[in-house]
Amino acid sequence: MNYCVSCLLLYPAQSVFCQRCGTPLLLQRKTTLPENISAPSYLSRTLSRWFALAVGITSLIVQALLRDDILVHALSVAILAGCGIIVGRPRAMSRELERFGLWIERQMHNAASGGNFSRWIVRPSLAVCHFVTLVTQKIGDPFTRNGLRLSLWIAAGGIAIAATLAAVVAIVYVIIVIAVILFVLWLMWKILEAYLGGGSKRTGWTKPTTNWFGQPREDIYKGGKKVGEIRPAQDWFGRSREDVYRGGKKVGEMRPSTDLLGNPRKEIFEGGRKVGEIRPTTDLLGNPKEDVYRDGKKVGEQAQGTDLLGNLKKDLYGAGHPGTTDEPESSD
Repeated sequence: MNYCVSCLLLYPAQSVFCQRCGTPLLLQRKTTLPENISAPSYLSRTLSRWFALAVGITSLIVQALLRDDILVHALSVAILAGCGIIVGRPRAMSRELERFGLWIERQMHNAASGGNFSRWIVRPSLAVCHFVTLVTQKIGDPFTRNGLRLSLWIAAGGIAIAATLAAVVAIVYVIIVIAVILFVLWLMWKILEAYLGGGSKRTGWTKPTTNWFGQPREDIYKGGKKVGEIRPAQDWFGRSREDVYRGGKKVGEMRPSTDLLGNPRKEIFEGGRKVGEIRPTTDLLGNPKEDVYRDGKKVGEQAQGTDLLGNLKKDLYGAGHPGTTDEPESSD
């Protein structure tokens, strides 16, 4: 004899769907009556309906009393949906729920033999729904079984959605915190760079090198282009100095000197006339730097640094540097 595995109703061999619960019969041909399941009696079906009605009314009362609790509303929706199936006993809805349970079972089997995405993403996502299907499959009354399944499926889906939203919110918060930290670090670096550079924009840099004869010199760069040179030299009395060249033409000199207190400095000469000074000092962190003065007023700074390859260079900030123009660079 052919029995519906859902409601245990005897059905003809040519039937496609169960006349009582609407379960598809093509996948369960020649199914025998399970030994551990008995057909639901009229009394059990009636008690199930009255019990479901009482649970639904209780859920509505609790929802009305705790109207501000979102969790209570979500649970009430799941409970009322299942109670509606048990009390109303709609065959079309019960048939669709049976199909959904079969679909979950097929997807679990397909995911077990699928790729990594199916094995590690799809199967864990359907595991709870499949567990609900297995636990409730021994309930004889199809409407009670499908109503209970619907409530548990909705509850499991709500928990999964809430967990996903919580994870998304946590990720967003982490991204925001990281962005704020990076912004604060960037802002602190800009403030520190402003202090280290005297609040001025970089106008260029100098890079130590040698000429064809191995004699040391410093090349002056602006905007990535070489604009001049600083070459060590001596005057007629053998005193050391530095000659500044621009465009292959000598435009000035830097002569070592000391102030009234004996502190070392360099005097800038252009056209045979003293036009400024370079005084060694330190920044707020104690790093050495040199302040550039023109006509007794500080107009720029020079600070030691390195390029991307770790080679030494000297960054020029502000104006007044020998061998450069007074206009700051448009970019670093």
